[in-house]
Amino acid sequence: MTFEDVNYHFLKQYENYLRNKLGNTTNTAYSNLKIFRKLLNDAVREEIIGPYANPFPRYKLAWEKTSKAYLTDEEIHSIEILPVPEDQAINHHRNMYIFAAYAGGLRISDLLQLKWQNFNGTHVTIATQKTKEQLSVKLPNKALEVLRKNQRPNCRS
Repeated sequence: MTFEDVNYHFLKQYENYLRNKLGNTTNTAYSNLKIFRKLLNDAVREEIIGPYANPFPRYKLAWEKTSKAYLTDEEIHSIEILPVPEDQAINHHRNMYIFAAYAGGLRISDLLQLKWQNFNGTHVTIATQKTKEQLSVKLPNKALEVLRKNQRPNCRS
């Protein structure tokens, strides 16, 4: 595929394929198409193609504002008290989920890279995986309880 192949008609066909064949939502199609936009914008900036060859000034990407649904305190509590065998992975997964919920909704990618070194007794400090942003979260008592329940003696790594 060459830069010349990525024209207005190609973008319309590709968006149609993403939506109708793959069943992508508007925002998922947008995320796929913005990769092409970046490549073409970079090609123009580096003078690989002329600005006239970039179809994106004429092709508008759609983005829908979404609303996030959050669990209520009662729903989180229901998960907390759900009886699960202590020696099975589901117990660990539940504890991780509860901790993430109480720690301000940490992403799974950030949760999985946490180490005891990231915890100073009151805060968790981490460079987020997605944005590389340095983040410091003061942990509420509920998150601290989960940590205390899962800390093993002499474990600091």
